Amino acid sequence: MGGPPDIVHAHDWQGALAPVYLRTRYARSMPKARSVLTIHNLAYQGVFGGGLAGPLDIDGGIFHPDAIEYYGNLNFLKGGMACADAVTTVSPTYAREIRTERFGCNLDGFIRHRVPVRGILNGIDAEEWSPAADPSLPARFDVDQLEGKDVCRDMLVEASGLRPHPGEPMIGVVTRFAGQKGIDLIGDVVPHLHDLGARMVVLGDGDPGLEDRFRWLSWAFSHHLAVRVGFDPALSRRIIAGCDILLMPSRFEPCGLTQLYAMRYGTVPVVHAVGGLRDTVLDPGDAALARGEGTGFRFEHPTVEGLHWALARAVRMYRERPEGWRAIMRAGMRQDFSWARSAASYLELYDHLLG
Repeated sequence: MGGPPDIVHAHDWQGALAPVYLRTRYARSMPKARSVLTIHNLAYQGVFGGGLAGPLDIDGGIFHPDAIEYYGNLNFLKGGMACADAVTTVSPTYAREIRTERFGCNLDGFIRHRVPVRGILNGIDAEEWSPAADPSLPARFDVDQLEGKDVCRDMLVEASGLRPHPGEPMIGVVTRFAGQKGIDLIGDVVPHLHDLGARMVVLGDGDPGLEDRFRWLSWAFSHHLAVRVGFDPALSRRIIAGCDILLMPSRFEPCGLTQLYAMRYGTVPVVHAVGGLRDTVLDPGDAALARGEGTGFRFEHPTVEGLHWALARAVRMYRERPEGWRAIMRAGMRQDFSWARSAASYLELYDHLLG
């Protein structure tokens, strides 16, 4: 393939031994090769018994607390961070958060003292995620012609069996059923949908207990909630395009992509202000939002009260200020979350490493 690589870019614990081997076993044969490790989610670290150090040919010189050793075990991600020439993660806010005890997953002290982390926001494929060309949608639309989104909404209403009254927004949830995603908080707010004046469509799967809970909720609150348990990419696109609000109350979110898709499709996100959600959803307050100066609604505390507060703001804006709502939609659709911007940041990092 033309000789040794200039840059080896590894991702998460599954690829984290690449920087380890470059720093140790391959240091003489590839002395100029540099390595980058990107962390997509610090919660998954690849921790295995220390007895694997021999079979995996882990150099004994790095089996210590400042490198790959972790309470007598091997921690692949920790070793990769210790050995990589540069460490990145997928949003600037998450790069700061993982230095704290709250988000550091027991590695915050190691990161603070040993590992500079650069946050480079993830991107999306702007051609694949285009409401003007998406074959999954019943109608196409763009930022200048939004009529097709109304058709998508009507089709979602019909498919879900919900019957929102005039002025009631459709809320969409497309997620894994996991504690990280705050799906339990969504369950807690379902009984309040009637008082809020909103209907909700949920698609996802994961934790069996959460799946069962949402099946029960969809039965108990069938006039306000429709649930599909499973993985259905085409349906997820129709929900994102057809709903008015996308809900993401994640307790932590390194970057998040669904809110980027939602804004691309003219759907206004309501998010917990963490990680990439804070970096991508701009909330300057209701007045500025109505002028098109922001892209969604954020809340600071991952509680049902915080979620309810943010949803109430969004529903009120949707019901009482329709022109302001359209301004938020268009502001989100005009955001550039393509890979071009992110790729430029990675190329800059590569150039710096190569001197």
